[in-house]
Parts: sequence; structure tokens; C-alpha cells
Amino acid sequence: MRRDKRANEPGGYVEHAEELNELAKHALRLESRDATYLAKKISLGLSLQAIELAGKGVLFSLGQTTEEIRRKHKRHNLPELLLAAEVALQARPEEGFRKHHQFTLWSPTIDGVEFYTTMAAYLKEHFSRGASAEPRSYFYPDEPVFTGPTPIQAIWVMADRLIQVAAEVESLVESIRAQQGAPGDAPKGARA
Repeated sequence: MRRDKRANEPGGYVEHAEELNELAKHALRLESRDATYLAKKISLGLSLQAIELAGKGVLFSLGQTTEEIRRKHKRHNLPELLLAAEVALQARPEEGFRKHHQFTLWSPTIDGVEFYTTMAAYLKEHFSRGASAEPRSYFYPDEPVFTGPTPIQAIWVMADRLIQVAAEVESLVESIRAQQGAPGDAPKGARA
């Protein structure tokens, strides 16, 4: 696991997403499956935040600056953000990126059962429910009811998969940069 990365350094977004989703996993108590209602609610918020950071990590690895990412995605619209990341990946002709060209069409398998829909379709459905479905609402005590999937760990699994995609994209970009002879720690603003 990466340590002490900032969002404006390679790995910063992915590291933060990993940490958030690890906290979400612990809150869910997947081993015993006896998480409290409040723990489930907080876990969903953490995993949704992890999805956002992983999506931003893909965009950052592919050349967008943190300022561009903030400006273009200030509304925190996850379906829109993930579509932008997917489109950015599809613009890359290199072989290694092709397996991720349609990452939002992936469906998780939980306890041997395939989830009823894709990541893209679920997130679109999820956020169509309004303000109570927004990531930050999961951390407020005045939102007694929350929106979540069945099984509850589906969002955590989606976040975990997207974090893997973001880490692989980051690694591919670093590999391409190394093959082109660019230094590993390129100056600020210099992207592959």
C-alpha cells in the first residue's frame, strides 16, 4: 500500500481511495455480517467517496491536473465522473488500456451471485433517488433513512474494483513514461 502521497502526486488519489474503502470494509464487518445500521450507512458513504477518488485518480493519471478535475467535477456527480474517466481511457490506443475501456459495464459477483446490474446502471439508479443518495449525506445524523444496494457490500465491491482499475492505469502510465525515457517524477504539469 502506498504511503504519504498527496492528491497532486502519482498515487495520491488511489491511496486515499484505498484507505477510505478499507475503512468501509471494516465498518461493514464482512466476516461476521453483523454491522449496525449506522455502520452500514457510514460504510456506503466511505465507499462512494472511494469511487469518486478512484475515478479522479484515473483522470489524473491520464493527464488532467487536480485543478482541471476539481473544475470539471465540482458537483461530485459520480456517473458523470466515471463516464469521463471511461472516455479518457477509450482515447488511449495502447493495448494495456483496452481492458478498461468499458469498466463501468462491469457487474460485481457477491457470494457467488452476479449483481443484478452494471456499476454504471446501479450508480445512475442510486443517484436518481435525490439528495439522500449523495455520498456526504451518509455521514449526517439527520438523514435517518439511506439508499443502498442489496446486498449491502455491493458498493464496497464496486469501489474495490474501481480502485484496482485506477491503480492499473497509474502503473500503465508510469510504464509508458519510463519506456519513453521520461523521468519517474516528472515536473509539475508534465503528464504522459
